[in-house]
Amino acid sequence: MRQQPSASARPSRSGFSGVTRADHWERGLISGNGVQGAAMFGSAHEHRLTVTHERLFRPVHPPRDPPDTAAVLPELRALILDGRPQQAAERVERIAREEGYRALHFTDPLVPGVTLSIDTPPADTRADGVRAAADDGPRHDVDFGSGLTSTRWAGRDRSAFVSRDADVVVFRLRAVDGARLTGAVALTVPAGDGVPPSRVRRSARPAPERPMAAGAGGEQTAPGGAAVELTYAMTFLDSFPGGVRGVRAEARVIRTGGTAEIDGETLRFVDATELLVLLRLTVDHEGEPAVPVAPAAPPLADLPADAEALLAAHARRHAALFDTVRLELGDPLTAPRTVEELLAERGSTALIQLAFDAGRHNIISSTGLLPPTLQGVWQGDWEPAWSSDWTLDGNVQSALACLLVTGNAELLLPFFDLLEAHLADFRHNARRLYGAAGILLPPRTSPTHGLHNHFSAEFCLTFWTAGAAWAARYYHDYWLYTGDREFLITRALPFMTEAADFYAELLHGASGDRPDGEQAGAAPLSFVPSYSPENHPANTGSQACVDATMDVAAVACLLRNLISAAEHAPAAVPPDRVRRWSALLARLPAYRIADDGSLAEWIAPGQDENHAHRHASQLYPLWFESDPAFVDPALRTAARVTIERRLAWRTGEAGDAGDMAFGLVQLGLAAAQLGLAEHAHDIVTRLTGDYWWPNLASTHDVDRLFNVDVSGGLPAVVAAMLVRSSPGLLSLLPALPAAWPTGTVRGLRGRGGTTVERLHWAPGRVEARVSGPPEASLRLVLPRIGRLSVAGGRIEPTDDPCAHLVTTTAETMSITLTEAGPLSHSTEHEAR
Repeated sequence: MRQQPSASARPSRSGFSGVTRADHWERGLISGNGVQGAAMFGSAHEHRLTVTHERLFRPVHPPRDPPDTAAVLPELRALILDGRPQQAAERVERIAREEGYRALHFTDPLVPGVTLSIDTPPADTRADGVRAAADDGPRHDVDFGSGLTSTRWAGRDRSAFVSRDADVVVFRLRAVDGARLTGAVALTVPAGDGVPPSRVRRSARPAPERPMAAGAGGEQTAPGGAAVELTYAMTFLDSFPGGVRGVRAEARVIRTGGTAEIDGETLRFVDATELLVLLRLTVDHEGEPAVPVAPAAPPLADLPADAEALLAAHARRHAALFDTVRLELGDPLTAPRTVEELLAERGSTALIQLAFDAGRHNIISSTGLLPPTLQGVWQGDWEPAWSSDWTLDGNVQSALACLLVTGNAELLLPFFDLLEAHLADFRHNARRLYGAAGILLPPRTSPTHGLHNHFSAEFCLTFWTAGAAWAARYYHDYWLYTGDREFLITRALPFMTEAADFYAELLHGASGDRPDGEQAGAAPLSFVPSYSPENHPANTGSQACVDATMDVAAVACLLRNLISAAEHAPAAVPPDRVRRWSALLARLPAYRIADDGSLAEWIAPGQDENHAHRHASQLYPLWFESDPAFVDPALRTAARVTIERRLAWRTGEAGDAGDMAFGLVQLGLAAAQLGLAEHAHDIVTRLTGDYWWPNLASTHDVDRLFNVDVSGGLPAVVAAMLVRSSPGLLSLLPALPAAWPTGTVRGLRGRGGTTVERLHWAPGRVEARVSGPPEASLRLVLPRIGRLSVAGGRIEPTDDPCAHLVTTTAETMSITLTEAGPLSHSTEHEAR
């Protein structure tokens, strides 16, 4: 099969309009190019744009050596196996305090860079004597296809975007309906709580005389225009080697019409018709930064003083990322509706479609040379929740979950770049904590370092070892979706191999032995210590445990993928390694069904289920491709019980504790994998109805905490309901709910390099066009609803009562399925 350009790759018309006032950065309109992010907010006459940079992490917590628990590992294991897990956790904390830890050691926080502040006090009349526009409230517009945000309010039109082409923040303030602008502009310290110890310098000066660059139509800056340069520098007084020294902002303010004067650090203007501001942040480090740094961008003075030209160049690149996928659920809107009206329509297809687009836009806009943090690339607070870092026990994975299936594989590369920048620290973690080779990821990291510093006696995160295996799954999936063999050999296999090296030394046999890799028939190995993020067995009260299901599932997945990858790159993998991985895989514990019929979160006996928890880590076997063990109907039923128990807890007992959103993403991915269409739809309804503000920024909890976990997680769940894939196998509409009787999706990708060019369904009919790599064999599974016609493939016999099976080696295949009875909205089957 041959991969074709997606039919959806055309200019987007997606976005929203709104009317909610935003007086805080979290509620502002957000735009970004991944490297810089801007939040536009304020009132009719106070225009604010708070900007930050992906590398601007305030130096608060110098890196420390992880505690030397390798020296007491036998003691820790003995305590846990003796039924005293909390004593083991407390022992680690005591060791840390003996080595100089004084409190819970956090990561450095992502902080704001600067706020562009423009004040234009209201005037009673326009320049021509007519009364000025009344303050009738704002009208906001955001275009996902270009990333342009705009607000019209009381005779003033402000807009912003962050250019991918020129790495510059572009802010434009215009007077409309004959009005004029009088006021002041300055670069100011962002107004969040807790401004750090720092030194701030600001200046304003006329820009050097030079010809203005021509605009898109060849025109020069409007008559009366003049440029002023504003500068701002914040130097942190508490920096340390490897940390951020400070941030510099430079802005070029180009005025059209009226007059202006410089007053200290402020530009004051009278009767202007427009202000164009080009702004850029630069982050300074103490020494060389560990993470990637963008090449130098063109000087601001070399950029055209033309917002439209800058937008056109940026929009081409932004739209190429956003327009890879197009989702249409239900009938088109018959009349425009505001985002506030749509947010009130809980569960509507219009809201789900809008949130799908908004989430993708947020993730695209916050992925630069580094992946999105907890808050993407936006920040206005000096002490953000969880440092707005990269939290690796669930948050980051949720934010990244949609990238491959929606055709944005290149946006996953910054995640790998971040990990590889910290490989030396990951190796040090493995040696210090476990005396092992290989790599051990910390639960949280920042650009500063990747050392394992964040843990406590309650949250005994040094016992969480699944991070490298989980990250390795993304490496392997990148290979499966793209077919990039060079990436497989030079990046995926080395990372995956180092992860496996650690687990080979970590795993603890029932008799206390370490596996030698040749004992395929020996007793099962055991994860001691172990950790299921951030839950504890109901009968122990301690998060320290034995054989967390997540640990077993993640490592089993890693080993299977290594064995498979070795078949595609045999010259890169010695045969003895494959034998060792196979032997290790054979000795992993089997999944367990708990006494209540659910999938046990802890495999070792004597650890009772605790469904009153926001994570759902035991469902890891169902988040990507289904674990082979789950061909067993009993395990599938147990996983369903787990989903239902967690949803019931969130509905009835959880209160605020059940607010956390990415746990719903975990439940949704598993439900879609199992074909539980109505369960998945319930989860999507919750995710779209509870976790979005009117600026279509997503939140961590219900109506609280700006956070991008759901922005990536929701599109991933919706996509999983429509397409399920493994190499050589594509299942269409595996979890289609009754509430979506009609829809079309274009551009979804599958493992093995397939693209669903178009998938359309309606009562009585399903149509699909699929393409993929040349001469690749593909088995296509569809709901068994009636007569099937195929162009480019053949219908195969199957004993599955729920599905049609089609195979092809053609470059493209078109399928039409006409209904003989009611459309089956749930396909709870395992493709064979």
